[in-house]
Amino acid sequence: MHDLRERELSRSPVPDFLEAIRHAWTHPYAALPGGESNRAAQRRGIAVIEALVHRHPHEQIVVATHGNLLALILQHYDQSIGFAFWEALTMPDVYQLKIDQAQPTVIQRLWS
Repeated sequence: MHDLRERELSRSPVPDFLEAIRHAWTHPYAALPGGESNRAAQRRGIAVIEALVHRHPHEQIVVATHGNLLALILQHYDQSIGFAFWEALTMPDVYQLKIDQAQPTVIQRLWS
């Protein structure tokens, strides 16, 4: 699914990538020239997750994406997730996201 692509931080090279990502997490609506804001990327990722859950109710779904978008999607369900969470991701990482309308969403790290 194309909408699970990594978010484009900027069309041009960024002199300090880590600082640019940190800024994006503290200013979620800000975007560098030609780039995508955290909030826009999160909306894009959540739209995919919600569509998959709607199309496959009561089924297990496996989704693969890039670290920044993964963290943004998980943050939608757990507001405590932020820059530090993203920074601590390993490659690869596997997370389980249990979405049930009747219960709180559960996020669990399965493998790193």
